[in-house]
Amino acid sequence: MEVDKDRIIGVFPMILIICFYLACPAFCMEPKRENGLSAHWVPKRVASLGKDEKVQSGFLASYRSKDGIIRKYCATPTDLLLYFKSFPPSFQNNGIWVIMTHPDAYSPEESKMKEELIKLCQKDKIPLFICRGSELPDGWQKYSPNKGK
Repeated sequence: MEVDKDRIIGVFPMILIICFYLACPAFCMEPKRENGLSAHWVPKRVASLGKDEKVQSGFLASYRSKDGIIRKYCATPTDLLLYFKSFPPSFQNNGIWVIMTHPDAYSPEESKMKEELIKLCQKDKIPLFICRGSELPDGWQKYSPNKGK
């Protein structure tokens, strides 16, 4: 049997198109907050005002599961990323969504945490969105994997 090279070459682009089409949902879809990790960034100043000792400064991460809202405290950006990376890739594709308060509420050390989080997410190509609570629901700024602001 003789192999028709022209026929094989003609089919190859179609195979590539089909593979791209099948892979596209994973790569082409925009991240959705409800399918990713939300985190409220609590400044020390705000945490110290609370009478509830459970309120700590740092990131209060949460996500929606079939059992309801699951919350976890993460003290640093590194802790937050380690927690985030414990989820499956389908979850990670939807990124990290951080809600913060007024920038003046954060100490200079805490402000550096934002820059650290941005750099870590850019390095690992993790979608990162940050919004001030007063600008919800439409004030989300994308910081990663695109160039940060």
